[in-house]
Amino acid sequence: SATMNAAFFRNRFINASSKRFIALQQNNKPLGISSLNSTQNLPLKFRYLSTLKSDSVDSPKKGIYDSLFGIESNVATPEFRSRWLMAIPAFATHMCIGSPWAWSLMADVCTRQIGFVAPAAADWTLMEAAFPLSIVFLLQGISASVVGKWQMKVGPRQAMMAASIAFGGGLSLGAAGIYLHSLPLLYLGYGFLGGTGIGLAYTPPVQTLMQWFPDKKGIASGLTIAGFGSGALLFTPCVQQLMKKFTVLPEYLGP
Repeated sequence: SATMNAAFFRNRFINASSKRFIALQQNNKPLGISSLNSTQNLPLKFRYLSTLKSDSVDSPKKGIYDSLFGIESNVATPEFRSRWLMAIPAFATHMCIGSPWAWSLMADVCTRQIGFVAPAAADWTLMEAAFPLSIVFLLQGISASVVGKWQMKVGPRQAMMAASIAFGGGLSLGAAGIYLHSLPLLYLGYGFLGGTGIGLAYTPPVQTLMQWFPDKKGIASGLTIAGFGSGALLFTPCVQQLMKKFTVLPEYLGP
C-alpha cells in the first residue's frame, strides 16, 4: 500500500548482531521486519537485501529464467551468514571491467598490425588506435546514468546479465575489428558496446555490497572500486603474455 511504502522509505537500515533488519515506522515505534507476519506487502525490489527466513518469497517460480534471474532469485538463503563473501564477486567484477586501463598497451601494437616492425602506410595511427578508450569511458557514464532506474527495478542479477552480454559481445566484436583491420568495427564493438557493458556492470556491485554493509558503506564501496582501478595490474601482464604467445611474425625468405 502507499502508506506502507511511505513508511518504508522514511526509515533507515540498521545493523544488529551482523544481521540485516529493515526498520518501519509504525505508531512512532521502530519494528523489525521479523516481527511482521509476512513481508509480501513490501515492495518486491527491496526484499533481496535480507537473509531472514521471514523474507522468503512464496510466489511460484515461472521458469528457469525467473529462478536464475528473476527478482526473487536475489533473496539470499537463510543459511547464508558471511556477508564478507559478497566482496569477492564485487571486487572480481570491477577488476574485469577495469581491463580497458590496459588498452594503451594494445593500441601501440595495433599501429604495427601490417608493418610488424614499423607502422606501414595502411596501419592505424596511434590516435586512431587509442580512440576506443575514449569511447569506452564516454559510454560508461551515459549508460550508467540512463539505466539506473531499470537496474533498481530488475535487481542486480538481470543487470549483470545484460552487462555481461554487452561487455562480452563488445570484446568479441572489437577482436573481429582488429582481425579484419576494420576501424569502424573496433569502435562499434570495443568502444560503444564494450563501454555500455562497463556502465551496466559498474553500479550493481557497488550498490549491492553497500547494502550488505550498511554499517561499513565506505569500506564496501572502496573495496569494490579498488577492483576497477586494479584492472590494469592484472590484465597488462596477461595481455603481454598472450600477444607474445600468439603473435606470428613474417619469415624472411631472402632475395
